[in-house]
Amino acid sequence: MSDDEGSIQLSGSALAALQEFMLEQHESAERFQSLYSQADADFIERPKDVSMEVFTEDWKRRLICSPPLVCLLWRKLSTLQLSQFWYTAETAEFMARQAIRYATDGPVALISAPSTYVKLKAIEDTPTDAYLFEYDTRFNIYGDRFVKYDYKTPLEFANRESLKGKMKYIAIDPPYLEEDCLTKTALTVRYLAAPDCKILVCTGHIMQELVGKLLGARITTFEPRHENGLANEFDSYSNFEDDHIQWRTDA
Repeated sequence: MSDDEGSIQLSGSALAALQEFMLEQHESAERFQSLYSQADADFIERPKDVSMEVFTEDWKRRLICSPPLVCLLWRKLSTLQLSQFWYTAETAEFMARQAIRYATDGPVALISAPSTYVKLKAIEDTPTDAYLFEYDTRFNIYGDRFVKYDYKTPLEFANRESLKGKMKYIAIDPPYLEEDCLTKTALTVRYLAAPDCKILVCTGHIMQELVGKLLGARITTFEPRHENGLANEFDSYSNFEDDHIQWRTDA
């Protein structure tokens, strides 16, 4: 198909789908701006005000499966395209509770897993020593616990030296099913991890061998689920077992 802007013509159904999507994006942006404008110095003390409903996913990968002309037009309308798929409430809560459990041993980090972090802040009984490493700056409403993070520069982030080797638990969900993305994210993990750090990785099944090589993690019985579904086979991997995470014996 030609990528010629002048040749873009949408069918009625494709145009309606695009208009509906853009309306949802606009309404969500308005809700988020309202929340952000109300944020003040004590926001971190009342994180239960926030849910993932105010954060829309960037649909780059999902749009690839949509009618090609819709994808083409949306790419020309959007200058920022991420790869975001929020977990279901059940998956986010499971992962959040895991992080909370291990935060009793020391700081924990969630890398490219913002829906887990939002859930963690919503359900914690007392403030959890948890950091969110994330590219999407909408999540900077969490103040100094938000660390602007780009996997392409895995060791360039704020307060790098003070966080080195401190994390007792790290959960990651690399945004792309690519060797380069996982390899660079693993560099961040190894930099942040304490000697006895527990690591949970959520990524596609095709990354199983690489996850093992880079982080010594094995496939587990926990199956992450996403709110709007994913075409890729998705699994979790860990370098530990406990009462909630066990390694699969059939893999």
